[in-house]
Amino acid sequence: MPDNTPASQPYALENPFLESLDVVIEEWQPDLVRMSLVPQAAHVNNTGVVQGGILATLLDAAGGYAGLFPENGVRRAATTISLNVNYVSSAHVEPLQVVGRRVGGGRRVFFSNAEITDNQGRLIATAQAAFRRKDPVSAS
Repeated sequence: MPDNTPASQPYALENPFLESLDVVIEEWQPDLVRMSLVPQAAHVNNTGVVQGGILATLLDAAGGYAGLFPENGVRRAATTISLNVNYVSSAHVEPLQVVGRRVGGGRRVFFSNAEITDNQGRLIATAQAAFRRKDPVSAS
């Protein structure tokens, strides 16, 4: 797979859907990921706020990536098995930050919390999630 990572983004998403939304990984380390999104007009609903589905996608992605930091250069994937989203405030068309933290689990299943804030630090949404790691795919 070609690396289409912009020079300003140190980690490739390797996720076409997140790339289509222009999600950026700002920081990624074991058990933690920080991502950002600048919502576009196409991301809002008829009341002018960011669609809840966009927010849920960000929370799901951050929760998953938090438990998938590459080990020994091997990237893995995971399937969401549970996602509980709590919408706290409306998000407007302004930069959003999402932080995901792995909070527990084992080799196959892990648990994460995630939260979205706006540029003023206002809490927009939170999530608790469970993920099942997939086996690495060989490059043969």
